[in-house]
Amino acid sequence: MPLLRLMSRLGDRRLSDLHEAVDVMRGAMLDVIQERRVALGEGRPVPQDLLGVLLTAADDEGRGMTDEELWEDVHDVMGAGHETTATTTAAALYCISAHPHVEAALLAELDAVLGGRAPGYADLERLPYLTACIKEALRLYPAIPVFPREAAVDDALPTGHPVSKGDVVFMSSYALGRSPALWDDPLTYNPARFSPEAEAARHRFQFLPFGAGARMCLGAGFAQMSVSLMVATLLQRLRFEPVRPTNELIPVGYDITMNFAPTNGLHMRVTERVPAAQGQERSAVQAVAAEV
Repeated sequence: MPLLRLMSRLGDRRLSDLHEAVDVMRGAMLDVIQERRVALGEGRPVPQDLLGVLLTAADDEGRGMTDEELWEDVHDVMGAGHETTATTTAAALYCISAHPHVEAALLAELDAVLGGRAPGYADLERLPYLTACIKEALRLYPAIPVFPREAAVDDALPTGHPVSKGDVVFMSSYALGRSPALWDDPLTYNPARFSPEAEAARHRFQFLPFGAGARMCLGAGFAQMSVSLMVATLLQRLRFEPVRPTNELIPVGYDITMNFAPTNGLHMRVTERVPAAQGQERSAVQAVAAEV
């Protein structure tokens, strides 16, 4: 990217610090990869985590991944999938708890489908309102606010602005998700926008928190699944309440990814909640104990 090349030429210390940190991570990960390869070669068991799966993966021609390819995939998941998933989960919990009617509807769905047990991947297709709540949080608070793309050919934007081959064009998922030209009452948190019927009628490029096309985020499905399972698990067992109750937008900041620096974090009061099935069981036990 031109900006990064310019920062490098100017000797920007932040960029050199970043390169040094990445080099340390790369060296450590390549050591782990080599240790795992040796273990596999000797027939010793290796953990079946992401790296374990990638080490044994092969393409249609039977070719496995090189150490460099493994490093690139693993560091993408570690770097891009940790902070972004955490901030999206926090934003979703805040939005849900700040809108009592949304919270009530979601808790009813979780209790009806899960009955107090821990959620799993197979449950997600039976939790459409949970999915809608997460997507609506992503619309308002995309973890990555812009996506840079390099123009492959000369072209022009819909506004008439010319784009030359090689130009870097930034697409803002943040602006797209808040555009009144695309969304009714865009600054209101409303999961109904993502009902199956509403999604079927929407342009496929209207909602792009992970980009689109051949170069969209490879971890999009994994990220949404992770956030959904975390939110479901937490809301089953805990109640979240904004310290300053509000339906207003969260003041967020962005460097490369979203953060909550303007408010020094999201401040919520957390109390225990008993899932419906467990609550009914506990009530029955208490009733029997009272009779005895």
